[in-house]
Amino acid sequence: MKKAIIFGAGGTGRRVYEMVRSTVSVQAFVDNDVKKWGGY
Repeated sequence: MKKAIIFGAGGTGRRVYEMVRSTVSVQAFVDNDVKKWGGY
């Protein structure tokens, strides 16, 4: 299975995750918005 890091921890990142989670192992979400750091 391929590994990926998704840039964008908001709604779009979540939608991307839902689209690829069956074929890609998402290792992390990254975002440049400090308010989204450290959550899950």
